[in-house]
Amino acid sequence: MNIAIKKIYLLLTAVMILILASSSMIGAERYDSNGQQGQQLQRLDSGRFTGNRINDDLENNGMVVSHRASGHSGMEWPAGTGVYSNYASGIWFAGIVDESIRTAVGEYGPEFVPGPMGSNFNAGEHQLYIVNKSDLADPLSSSDFQNWPAHLGAPWVDVDGDGIYSPLPNGPDHPEFIGDQVIWYVMNDGDVATHSNIFGTQPLGIEVRMTIWGYNRPDAFGDMMFLKVQAFNKGGNDITDMFIGLWDDPDLGDAGDDFVGCDTTLSLGYCYNDGADSDYGPAAPALGYDFFQAAVPGEATDETFAFGELKTGYQNLPMSSFIKYINGDLVYLDPNDAQEAYNYMSGKLRDGTDIVNSATGLASKFIHPCDPNNNTGGSDDCWVDSDDHASGDRRFLMNVGPFDFASGDSLELVFGMMHAQAADPLGSITLLKQVDELAQLAYDINFALPPSPPQPNVTVQSTFEEIILSWDDIAEDYVAEDQLDLTQVPVHYDTTYTTIISDTITSWEDTLIIGTDTTFTTMYDTTFAYSQIIDEVTITYEGEPSFFHFEGYNVWQHENASGTGDRKLLATYDLINGITEIYDPSVFDPNWGVNVNVPVQHGSDSGIRRWISITADKLNGGTALLNDRAYYYTVTSYGYNEIGIPRTLESPNNIFMVRPQSDVYFDPEVETGYSDFESTHTSGSADGFISVEVVNPFDVTGDDYEVFFDNKSDTTISGTDTTIATYIVWGVNNTSNGTTPVTDQSVQTGVDASDGSEVGTYSSPVFDGIQVTVNGPPNEFKDFYVTENANGPISGWAGAAAEYNGYPGMGRDNIDNQQSNGSTWFITSSNSDNKNYEDFFPYVTRYSGGYTNPAGGMQYLVPDDFEFRFTATGSKMLNRDSGLVVDTPLEIWNVGDLADPSDDFQLMAIFNDSDGNGEWNLATDDHAISGGSNDPYLDGFYALEHMDRLPGSAGYDAMVAALTADPNASGAYIWASGPGLSLSVPGQITRVVLLNMTIANWNGGDVGDASFPANVDAVMPEIGTVFRMTTTKPNTTADTFAFSTSDAVASSMSFDCDDINVWPNPYYAFNPEERTPVDYQMHFTYLPDNATIRIYNMAGHMVKKIDHMGAQQEVWDLTNNFNLPVASGMYIAVIEGPSCKQILKLAVVMPEQRIDVY
Repeated sequence: MNIAIKKIYLLLTAVMILILASSSMIGAERYDSNGQQGQQLQRLDSGRFTGNRINDDLENNGMVVSHRASGHSGMEWPAGTGVYSNYASGIWFAGIVDESIRTAVGEYGPEFVPGPMGSNFNAGEHQLYIVNKSDLADPLSSSDFQNWPAHLGAPWVDVDGDGIYSPLPNGPDHPEFIGDQVIWYVMNDGDVATHSNIFGTQPLGIEVRMTIWGYNRPDAFGDMMFLKVQAFNKGGNDITDMFIGLWDDPDLGDAGDDFVGCDTTLSLGYCYNDGADSDYGPAAPALGYDFFQAAVPGEATDETFAFGELKTGYQNLPMSSFIKYINGDLVYLDPNDAQEAYNYMSGKLRDGTDIVNSATGLASKFIHPCDPNNNTGGSDDCWVDSDDHASGDRRFLMNVGPFDFASGDSLELVFGMMHAQAADPLGSITLLKQVDELAQLAYDINFALPPSPPQPNVTVQSTFEEIILSWDDIAEDYVAEDQLDLTQVPVHYDTTYTTIISDTITSWEDTLIIGTDTTFTTMYDTTFAYSQIIDEVTITYEGEPSFFHFEGYNVWQHENASGTGDRKLLATYDLINGITEIYDPSVFDPNWGVNVNVPVQHGSDSGIRRWISITADKLNGGTALLNDRAYYYTVTSYGYNEIGIPRTLESPNNIFMVRPQSDVYFDPEVETGYSDFESTHTSGSADGFISVEVVNPFDVTGDDYEVFFDNKSDTTISGTDTTIATYIVWGVNNTSNGTTPVTDQSVQTGVDASDGSEVGTYSSPVFDGIQVTVNGPPNEFKDFYVTENANGPISGWAGAAAEYNGYPGMGRDNIDNQQSNGSTWFITSSNSDNKNYEDFFPYVTRYSGGYTNPAGGMQYLVPDDFEFRFTATGSKMLNRDSGLVVDTPLEIWNVGDLADPSDDFQLMAIFNDSDGNGEWNLATDDHAISGGSNDPYLDGFYALEHMDRLPGSAGYDAMVAALTADPNASGAYIWASGPGLSLSVPGQITRVVLLNMTIANWNGGDVGDASFPANVDAVMPEIGTVFRMTTTKPNTTADTFAFSTSDAVASSMSFDCDDINVWPNPYYAFNPEERTPVDYQMHFTYLPDNATIRIYNMAGHMVKKIDHMGAQQEVWDLTNNFNLPVASGMYIAVIEGPSCKQILKLAVVMPEQRIDVY
C-alpha cells in the first residue's frame, strides 16, 4: 500500500514488536484487508516461500498467502523490493452432506488444522517443511531434508526402492524436487472448534496434502508459484455437489485501484490496476491464478492424469465460475455464511440468483470474462470490471465443480500464481496470458522443465579501488533436456503416385490387288504405356526432445541487492563455437505488446574465463570504484538451445555485495595480473609450456607447485557399440604440503582435448590465488635440417628451409656445411604458390586426415618425425603418369620418437613425372623459393604409409608389390584415408601422409638456361644426405613443470588505528547507500576484527555502544541505545581495538521529520 514518509516508526517499535509477536501466537486475530477484526483462530506454523522472485508468507492450514505473519500483505513481488502483489489467499472446499452445506476454507483465517485427519494438530511433525534443491549438495544442513515426512505422504524419491526414507548423505533418498524450492504440509478440517472461525459448519472430513514449489529462473517461471492440492475424503461422509475454490484478496500494490477479470479459455483469473499504481508506478503488473488441473471423481469411463499417472474414473474439470466481491458493495458483498459462500462457488450471486452480464443482459457464471484490451466502452459486448464499478479493493473466487466426493475418494488440484509486468496494466494482461500459456505447457509435460544452468560459485576479493571475482566451472557440464521444444524427426513417409498414360501410334499401308483393281488400306496400331510418377510425399514427424547446452558466463553489476534497479553487463565469456550474439523471437515488448526478435545474449567467441578484475563503476559512467562503497554483482551462466523458447536459459541472479577496501592486516607483494613466474620443464621433451598468473594476491600461498599430466578415458555406449576415447589431462600438485588442488583438466591452449572444442585459454580453475594455464604446442612442423651428407654426420646439423619464408627451426644455419659439394637444398612444396610456411604446412597435409578432410590433417602427423634419406640402394617410387614403379635414390621414413629407432618404418612415394622421361629428377620449371629464376626442384611427390604401420620395411615392401601389380590401386585413392584412420575403400592398404612435397636446390642454377640441367651445381642431393623434418611434441605423461610462488606471497603488517575512519562525515541527512526514508547510515571503516565503538554527545553522555566483530566495516544507524533517532549535532566516537584506540569527531544533520499520513 502507499505509505507516506513516516518518522514515528521508531517511536512505535516496541509496540509493533508486541503486536507482531502476538500475531504469530495461537491467539492471532482475523483481519480483512481494511483491518477489520474477525474471530479467534489457531495457527501452528508459518513459513516463507523464497524459491524465486516471489517472497510469500504462508501457513500450514490452507492460507497459501498469509497476511498474518507480518501484519501486511503476504506476497512480495519482486522479492526484496518491499512492494506487495497479494494480501491473502486460501483454498476453499464446499459441498452437501446430509442435505446440509459444509465448508472447509482458508480465508483471513482457516477452518483447517495441521496434520492428517484424526491426528494431534499440535504435534511438532505437522509443521511446514521447506527444502531447496541446493540442499542436495549439503543435506545435513537442512533438518527438513533429514526429517522429510514421507510417512505422512510428502513426495520423495525412493532411490533404493526399499520403501523407507533414508536421506542423503547416509542414505540414498531425498525429497522430490519438482522445483528449486519445495514446501509441503498436510492439514485437515476435522476440528469442530476451528470451523467456528469462518462459516461455522460441521467438518467435511477431508485431509489435504499441499505441495508448493517454484523455479528460480530469470525467465517468466521465476515469477510463478505452483501448488498441488491432494484431498482425501476420510470423514466417512459422502459429499455431493462439491466445489473447490481459490479465494484471493489481491491488493496489487495499492489496494484502492484494483480491477479483476477472467479468461474462460485459459481457466485464468486475474487482477490488474486501473492505470498507474502508487506502488508499482505506470508499469503496473498483473497477477493471475490458473487451474491447470482439477482431477476429481467422475464416471467409470472417464480417464485423466492424476497422482502421477493416467487414472480411470477421474475427470479433469475446467474453471466453472469466477466471482468478485467488493468490501461494502450492495450486490457483490463478502459472503456471511455457508449458503452465501456456496452460492458464490456455484457461480451465483450471494442470494442464489443468476449473475447478469451487464454488457449482454445474459446470465453468466463468469464475471468480467472479456479482455480489457478489447473494451471500447459501455455500449459494446465486452463486460469488464470498469463497466460496473470504479476500481477499488477487490476479492475474487474462482471455482471448479460440481462433482461428487464419496467417502474414500481422492482428488488432485494443480494451480499456479503468476506475475507479468509490461509497460502498462493492459499490456500486463496481454503478457500474463502469454505467461499462462507457457505455464500450461509446463503442466502438459508434467513440469519436466529444463532447469537453468547452475550459478557458478563465486569467490570475492576486494582491495584498494578494485574488486576481483573468480568462479568455478560447475556450470560447464550443463546439459538440459527440453521437452517443450521438440526437434522434428521424420518417422513415416506417405507417397501419392500419379499414373501417366502415353500412347504410340504406328501405321502402314496394306495393298490388295484383285485383277486389275488395286486397293490401298492404311492400317493403324496404337500402343499404350503406363507409368507412375510421385505426385506428393507426405512426411509424418514426431518430436524428439531438444537440449540446452552450456554456452558462457555473464558478469553483471546491479544497482541494489534485490536486482530490481538498473543493471549493467560488464563482460560475457563464451565458448569459441561460432555462437555469438543470440537472438530470441519470443521476447515480449511491453511497449508494442507483442513478441519481438531481440538479442538476449552478447557473446563474441571470446573464450571462457574464470575471473575478472573490476576497477570501474559501469552504472555511473565508468568512474573509478570508491573505497568502502557498496557495489552489487552477480556472475551467471547461460545455456543455449537453437530451437528453444526461450533460446537461452540463464542461472538466477544471486546478487552479492562487496566493498573495495585495502586489507588492514596484509600487504600484497604483487598485483592482480602479475605473471612473471619462472617455470622449469623438469621432465619430458614436450614443446608445451605453462603460464601462471595472480588472480587474488591475498590468497597466494608462497608454496611450490608441479604441473603433471595423465591419460583419461571416456567410454560411450550406443546400442551394441562401445567407444573408448583416450585423451591427455593435467593437474597441479602442491609439493610444499602434498595436496593436489587441481585435477583432470583437459584444456590446453584453449582446446578441450576431450572433444576438440575451443573453450578459451583462461578456462582453467583459479586456486590459491593463482591461475595456471597449460599450453600445448600448435600442431605444426618444428624444424627442417640435414643431419648427414656424403662425408657423414654434420656437426651441429645444417638448416634445410627458407626461414625468410617463415619456416621454423634452423632455417639456413650452417648451410655451408649442408652438402660436401657446396649445393644447398630446402624442403618445401612442389607448388610454388605455397612456398611460404603458413601455406606450406596446411597444403602438404591437407589430406593427411583423409580425402574428405581438406581442412588439413597436421594433427594426424604429430608427434612423429620424418627423414628423407638419399642412399645408394634407394627405394621404389610409383610414377603417377606412367603407372610404372621406378628406382630412385630417396628413402622416406617415419622415425616416430627420435630416441627410439625401433619404431621407425619406411614409407613409399609416388611422383609426378613433370618432363615425362620416366625418372624422378629435376622438374623443368623454376621454384619461387628464392624469388630468382635459379631454384630447380625435384619432381613433386606424395608419401604413403602402409595401414599396419609396422616397424621396418615390411609395409613398404607390401605397398611396392601392390602398386607394381595394380598401379591404379583398383580405383582406390591412395589418399582416401589418413594416418591411423580407418580405411575408406575395401582392399585399400595405403594411407596418405604428405602431399606435393619436394626438395629444391636453392640458387642451384638457372632453369631457363639452354644447358639445363647441366648448368646446375647438383641435380640431386648427394648420396648419404639425410633430411629431417620434425613436428611439435605435445605434452605427455612424461612431462612435468615446476614453479614457485614464494616471491608473490602477501606480507603481514600490524594494524594501524590511524586508518580507522567514518563516512559520510559530516552526515547531511543522506548516505547514497540508504534505501528507505528511515534507513540512516554512517559507516566506520578499516576496523580491526574486534572492536568496541562508543559514541558520545557533547555533554559526554554515551548515546550508542556498538560491538564490532568480523568485517572491516560497521554501520551506525544513527539511533541511540533505545533505538530512537539521535538529534542533529556533534558527536565523539571512541573506537577501541585489541591494541589501539582511535577518536573521531562526527557531525550529524538529521532530516526534517513530518507526519504526512495519520
